[in-house]
Amino acid sequence: MEMSIEFITVIFYLMILILLSRIKNIIIKEDKRSYKYIAGGISLMTFISLMDVFYIHGFFNTTPFIATEIFFRISVWIGNIIGIAFLLNGLSNWLPISRTYRKITQENLVRFDIVKKIDQLLNVESRIYQVIKSTVKHVVNDFELDSGAVYLFSQSKSSVKLINTSSITEDLKISLEKLETNINFQSCGNNKDDLKKYIVEQIDVENDRPMIIHQLRYNGKTFGLVLLWGNKTEDATQEIEKVIKVSFDLIISRIQQRVSKLKDNFYQTNERVNFETVKILNDNQSLKSVIGPLFQSIKKIMNVSFMSVVEINNNKTINRFSIGSSNTVLQEQYIRIPLNTGVLGQIRNHKDFYYDKNVDNLSYDTHEEIYTSDSAQSIVAIPIKQNNNCQGMIVFSSKDKSGFKIKDIKILNTISNILAVFLFDEEKQQTENSQSLTALNTFNFIDTFNRSKDESIIIKSATKFLYETLKPSVIRIFLFDDDKMFGSSKTLLYEKDINVITPGKGSLILSMLPIHNLANKSEEIILYGAELNNKMSEVESSQVLCKDIVSGMIIPIRTGLNTVGLISMGNVRNRIYSESDKEIGAKISEKISEVLLANLLEKKINKHIENLNLQPQENNRELKIPERLTGTIDYEDEKILT
Repeated sequence: MEMSIEFITVIFYLMILILLSRIKNIIIKEDKRSYKYIAGGISLMTFISLMDVFYIHGFFNTTPFIATEIFFRISVWIGNIIGIAFLLNGLSNWLPISRTYRKITQENLVRFDIVKKIDQLLNVESRIYQVIKSTVKHVVNDFELDSGAVYLFSQSKSSVKLINTSSITEDLKISLEKLETNINFQSCGNNKDDLKKYIVEQIDVENDRPMIIHQLRYNGKTFGLVLLWGNKTEDATQEIEKVIKVSFDLIISRIQQRVSKLKDNFYQTNERVNFETVKILNDNQSLKSVIGPLFQSIKKIMNVSFMSVVEINNNKTINRFSIGSSNTVLQEQYIRIPLNTGVLGQIRNHKDFYYDKNVDNLSYDTHEEIYTSDSAQSIVAIPIKQNNNCQGMIVFSSKDKSGFKIKDIKILNTISNILAVFLFDEEKQQTENSQSLTALNTFNFIDTFNRSKDESIIIKSATKFLYETLKPSVIRIFLFDDDKMFGSSKTLLYEKDINVITPGKGSLILSMLPIHNLANKSEEIILYGAELNNKMSEVESSQVLCKDIVSGMIIPIRTGLNTVGLISMGNVRNRIYSESDKEIGAKISEKISEVLLANLLEKKINKHIENLNLQPQENNRELKIPERLTGTIDYEDEKILT
């Protein structure tokens, strides 16, 4: 009876295995792992039952250990326990409640896997838009959606960029690209329902309305849209939206961390630049000496290849100091350019900065080509302001397109503000020095004028005064001969690097001096230069001053109604003399005229005395000649004496 029960048990297990093989596909369809556990458990129990039958019939009587009753029974119990465990595990996995739980677990794993991938990507990828594109791609693939797309907005929402499409049809892609140019966010605001309705209306492909439209928001503002297409239940859709929200919350959190870190780095860099800039300005006394060290300091923190500082002179001309890859400072003074056009014009038009990301897209005036030289691809210009008035600008060039970031422009703006204070102090110091020098020169000239009646000494003193006060490159004072065919040079002063032809005591041929003759005939102060459309010829400038003269001023010297000489000043750099400069020149000319007229009067008086000495003694009268004639003697007095 005992043998028949064991044998029936074996038969029963074998029948179950046969039945299990018949319904294998049904079980595998629900869960393949459940079938493996159920089949494994029944197979193990069948094998143990068959071994029990063999043991009863004495098949293992001669087998060591197995023939022992207690050892064999322990092995049977262990085998049955393991088989039952496998069977129960398989059945539990196969039951509906288990399948539901496992599905939820799998979805949680998918959610966790996506978040984990995003976190790993954020650790190695600094481009946020690439992280967003990868996130949408993971969501589409892991949740088995049909397709997805991402839009990013500009800061002002004035433009939209489609940065990613995943597994979409060609018709839908065309529709999305049209949406990129036609979208108008002012009509829908930030309301989620309004935005979704608006997007759905804009997509003109039938049966391709997005299943999910998710707004990407940062600091309360929408900066992008995620569109997903698929055929999911409402619960599944909500689950996907949760995953998207968690994923992009992680991205935005990382953005906030980076922004905070960038702010800290910016403040540290800004403070260091401020300190270095102030130190450079304190260690140098002139703008030209500042340019080089300042340029090298800026090159340490950003990729600049050129720098130029532009000063505006009385809203007429500019001074420009430039430095590039050669590290040599180019100084240009009194350049006459249009101040209301080009880069400077835009800066003066109350702009905070001018930024050209690609210089190939625009054309620049001739005087601005220096900014785009040396393979420059992008330029930025920052105004130099004093009391909210633009007094110039500072220009930087980079060999890279879009070579300047917003943080760079902010740092350069700080440098510009510091430089504005330096320029103001420098201008103030120069004005004070100029006033002090002018006062000293005036005192010395007047003292010489009062102590001496020698015209050569007075003319030399006047030449020195004008040279030190008005700072021309060359100055010469010459007087005409009686027939005004030649001029006799009395004094000459010039800068050390200038080559002059006519010596300080040489003679000048007046017929070769058209502009000087114009001053003689018009009896007015003449300004000349290329900008004034009366540039002096090289022949004339070489004879009076030097051949490189580009601008200057000519002041007539008059005694009564006659012009007896000229004060000629020239500059090798472009310069336009101001009204105050003309007034100073006119005053000096008057003083020279007084001396010349006094000497002329003295000569006439002496000649008159000589004529009296030739007459009989009783007719002689004693005339006392004053040692010094002061004041002015008009033409009528001169005529009477003649």
